[in-house]
Amino acid sequence: MNCWAGAAADRLATPAAERLSVTDPTGARVETTYDDLGRAVTSTQLERYPTPSAFTTKMTYDDGGRLTTVTSPSNEVTTFGYDTLGQRVSSTDPAGVVTKLGYDSIGRQNRVSDGLNRTTFQTFDTAGRPATQYSLDASETLLRSTRNHYDRAGNVVKTTDPLNRATTFTYDAMNRVIGQVEPVAEGRSITTSFGYDAAGNRTSFTDGRGNKTLYTVNSLGLGESTIEPSTAAHPNVSDRTWTIGYDLAGNPETVRAPGGVVRTRTFDLLNRLTGETGTGAEEATDARTLKYNLAGLVVESSAPSGANVLTYNDRGALLTTDDPSGKSSFAYDANGRMSTRTDESGTSRYVYQQGRTTTLQDAITGTVRSIGYNEAGQVKAVGYGTDRTRSFTYDEYGRLKTDTLSGAGGVTAASIAYGYDISDRLTTKTTTGLSGSGTNSYEYDYSNRLTSWTFNGARTEYGWDDAGNRVRSGTKTATYDARNRLQGDGDYTYKWSARGTLAARVSSGLEEKYGFDSFDRAVRNGDTRFAYDGLDRLSARNGKNFTYAGNSLDLVSDGESRFSRGADGSLLALGQGDQKRLTVSDSHGDLVGGFDPDSSLQSLTDSAAFDPFGQAMASAGARRSLGFQGDYTDPASGDVDMGARWYSPGTGGFTARDSISLPSSPSGMANRYAYGLGAPTNFSDPDGHCPEGYTSYLYGADRRCVRNNDPTIPDDRGWCRGFDEVFQKGDGHAEETIINNLFNPNTGVQEWGIIEGGTSTGICWSNCYPDLTGNGISVGGPDFRSSKMNLPWRMFWSL
Repeated sequence: MNCWAGAAADRLATPAAERLSVTDPTGARVETTYDDLGRAVTSTQLERYPTPSAFTTKMTYDDGGRLTTVTSPSNEVTTFGYDTLGQRVSSTDPAGVVTKLGYDSIGRQNRVSDGLNRTTFQTFDTAGRPATQYSLDASETLLRSTRNHYDRAGNVVKTTDPLNRATTFTYDAMNRVIGQVEPVAEGRSITTSFGYDAAGNRTSFTDGRGNKTLYTVNSLGLGESTIEPSTAAHPNVSDRTWTIGYDLAGNPETVRAPGGVVRTRTFDLLNRLTGETGTGAEEATDARTLKYNLAGLVVESSAPSGANVLTYNDRGALLTTDDPSGKSSFAYDANGRMSTRTDESGTSRYVYQQGRTTTLQDAITGTVRSIGYNEAGQVKAVGYGTDRTRSFTYDEYGRLKTDTLSGAGGVTAASIAYGYDISDRLTTKTTTGLSGSGTNSYEYDYSNRLTSWTFNGARTEYGWDDAGNRVRSGTKTATYDARNRLQGDGDYTYKWSARGTLAARVSSGLEEKYGFDSFDRAVRNGDTRFAYDGLDRLSARNGKNFTYAGNSLDLVSDGESRFSRGADGSLLALGQGDQKRLTVSDSHGDLVGGFDPDSSLQSLTDSAAFDPFGQAMASAGARRSLGFQGDYTDPASGDVDMGARWYSPGTGGFTARDSISLPSSPSGMANRYAYGLGAPTNFSDPDGHCPEGYTSYLYGADRRCVRNNDPTIPDDRGWCRGFDEVFQKGDGHAEETIINNLFNPNTGVQEWGIIEGGTSTGICWSNCYPDLTGNGISVGGPDFRSSKMNLPWRMFWSL
């Protein structure tokens, strides 16, 4: 995918129309050579910054013209094998991990096996539509299956999960979904419905409680307004309507929210956001400004005390940031992988061999980690030196099974064991060596929402209404209005602004007030004040500055502690005063432990435990500012900064309405205040918009690529592995990709195919992305977090 947003690129071609070079508007140049048959055999990225270099990828082909090898600039070789029919049957990565592919008698790919021979097998119905998908273990034993049923028009009318629980869909004469029924328990289900206008635009969504949200579009078919249901506090239409106004180019120029809040935006001639202001909120709003280079990369963004300035190399990778939000610099190897990262914590180093990370050195402790992998490419062990190790095992599905931290002499310092059902839901978690250790077990309803948590014999039950609101937590019950805003939970009663931000909570006659700006950022929580930069990152708390590296959302310093991170932003170590700790995170990303880098690791120095919704339940040693999900936790309120919004572990919900419209299947996704689809044991929310575990579950068919398999090791393979094995032609378009097992969000089934996407963009396809139309329809699209525009996707908006 060519994501250049600047002026036209210069191209040089041969008489045979073979493109020899492409120069983008900044002067970055890619050169390509061809063999006598016109096949690209080399692709060279010329680099000017920080030093002149040339990085060449080489391709070879067999006599049939099929790609057989790709040699990276680091001389790492990926090979491809084919059968006598020319179908690709294997791909072998530089480390020797083999992925095998199979086909049916008419050439449809129906089988994918990983390096441990864990297999996904697909069947098709007589019309050629994906019907049943099976998971097989290494011995070809059937583990589970899912099935899709279709009507005569090819619409999916029923999907059956591995537990044989069915979700059904109904359609109108135009093949549009008008009804969805999801199982909850025997004899109980959730029914949602959808309405459309004559042009096919969605005009209504009715949730499981019968509350209807309306949508309108303008004459160009662009989303114009969202009207939420009437409530006792806000019955007037003006207090529950969001409206977008557009400029002549179709850019959303103004957004009017209930309560008189207005956001006004400016765009350049290339339709890029350059500025945004807000008025009408209870708290003042700092204006946002953005500047871009000719390639469309952000080179300057606003901050409360200045501007964040960024520079890039010719591969589009960030080189330096010099700004109030944190000074940082980065270096990369020949393959474009981050090799050093320097920020307020110091300099961290990353070494790669055979296409994957082999050693890491964090900036704070200086500890060098050596990383080992199993035959499927999953992280098997991490060595910290001096006979200290962390080891991982996986089950027959490729899911993380055990995580064991051992010290000198083989002593087990801490361990976590995970158990799952065949629908990938966490059912048990047993911990040792951690504060609050013991056995946790979990139960779910048919809609996959957590219904009970038992810890060391003590049982807590949870209840949910048909809109995804948590109405019971132990002995406490909660109520919600028609817009899914919490009204009371036995501890507090809650007041909300018309636009859906928490205004106050009251207990025993005492009122705690909250304040938000026009961008719906929490600026005040009682006596605590917050400030944000132009990328919506928390930049200060009560005057104490926070810093980051580059455009990352991951905190580097909160003014008291420093955090050292991997190339992917995962937490490696922390420092606070003269204390230094190597950190331990669980599969949810929670920071659950830390140990002295100079110790023999007989036990953990610090540890913590959280209930399923993130409330701290036990701790030993020092309490850290990072906790649930590994995110910053405010010491006064206990709320967690998840990026776009603050999350309240006590209520299990967010303190502001989500500005992003997510898909409405499952129906819980349509609840703009709920966390983790009602299953915080299975899903996290790293940016405050979308359950991450949900997208990993859908798209991470190669389970080794799912981030949650190992939250502590930078997964340079990423869950988009299979998308990023892209070899460019001279124009930056994809020449080849590894065929991967993909989830099609339009049909709700697993399918296979070739995804095109340039290596410079790293585009991954996701079901969770900003609904820029404003009509509430989000069924799949580019994940803006990975785009060459290099903006956090939470800066985008919808109604």
